[in-house]
Amino acid sequence: MYKSSNNIAGKLYKKMNFIETGEYDECGDIILELGISF
Repeated sequence: MYKSSNNIAGKLYKKMNFIETGEYDECGDIILELGISF
């Protein structure tokens, strides 16, 4: 169900150990934008 962009965010989630929440839809785009900053 997740978007391709959220898949990238998922990788960041695993590294940051936020996978527990699993809130890809709400935070996916935000993490993606932050990921670019990182």
